[in-house]
Amino acid sequence: MKTILKPLYVKVLLFLLFLYTLSGFLIIPYLIQSNFSKTVQEKLNTYGSLGRVYINPFSFEIELDNLLIKDDTNKTLLYFKTLNLNYELTQLFQKEITLKHLIIEDLKTSIIIYKNNRFNFTHILDQLAQQSKPEVTEKKVKKEQSNLYFTLDSFILQNARIVFQDNTKSKSFEVHSKPFNFSLQNFSTKPNTIATLQTDITLEDTLNLKLKTDLTVSPMSLDGSFAITN
Repeated sequence: MKTILKPLYVKVLLFLLFLYTLSGFLIIPYLIQSNFSKTVQEKLNTYGSLGRVYINPFSFEIELDNLLIKDDTNKTLLYFKTLNLNYELTQLFQKEITLKHLIIEDLKTSIIIYKNNRFNFTHILDQLAQQSKPEVTEKKVKKEQSNLYFTLDSFILQNARIVFQDNTKSKSFEVHSKPFNFSLQNFSTKPNTIATLQTDITLEDTLNLKLKTDLTVSPMSLDGSFAITN
């Protein structure tokens, strides 16, 4: 009997491994990519597209390429070339969501304020507000009180750009940033964990902003340097 069961166990394990591999590398990425535009339209009431989804179920790495979200005038609201993250699955058993790294390359965002004081993403906020239904229950309160920590070892923005336009004044005001990098290291919601935040942003050769500081979430505190020149 044992000699019959051993090959059966092996076959079952091999089948489960094959199914896990197939789902991780092919099925789940296909489902995310093929349903992305429809989901964004339903949840955010705007247009979105996604070029490629890559998932490695063994190294726990996820990559999204060429993600685009458009605003209410069908112009680019948010775009990035690549988002790459690596998560630590075993930490979930210790009530902790851990990302080893989160790297976003070539991020571009355009924020516009119209003359009526509405933003070019207000329609997204309105859609989210309609979908959210505040339900305060005892079960929800207990869930919020549970100690679930979030840790991000390394967050990096590479070659990011920001465009800001304000049309509420008599003369339109517009600012374009030069490509800049932003980094956040050792961020965590655990008590007394110190993160390092650093960036250097230049706006059209007229203003330079440098920021380097230590950040603690619990308790909330900032300690560092902030400098603006020109």
